[in-house]
Amino acid sequence: MSLIIRCYDYFNGVDDMFNRNERMILMKKYGKDEALDLYNRYKQIISSALLRDYKQSLKHYLSDESFPLDDAIAFLDYCYTFKKSNYDVIADWLYTLRAIQMQLEK
Repeated sequence: MSLIIRCYDYFNGVDDMFNRNERMILMKKYGKDEALDLYNRYKQIISSALLRDYKQSLKHYLSDESFPLDDAIAFLDYCYTFKKSNYDVIADWLYTLRAIQMQLEK
């Protein structure tokens, strides 16, 4: 289903289906465990120094309470924003989180 939506969006000029605020809400509210799993699976994509620098731009969204989760969220946001090699995996996951959100908020 998400592939069909993404193809439709691509051909209609929509480049980014999830703004940063929406990504943060979805990951923090519905995807904490999966965020950590995805981070652990793909974390070799960027250096820890680059991740640390990128986290500075997300201070508004991240909390100091959950350091590993903050790293995971910052990493996934970076990979999504800059369309790294795991972009499709993250985008599909975000579509799944959005579907969960829609079901729970009915």
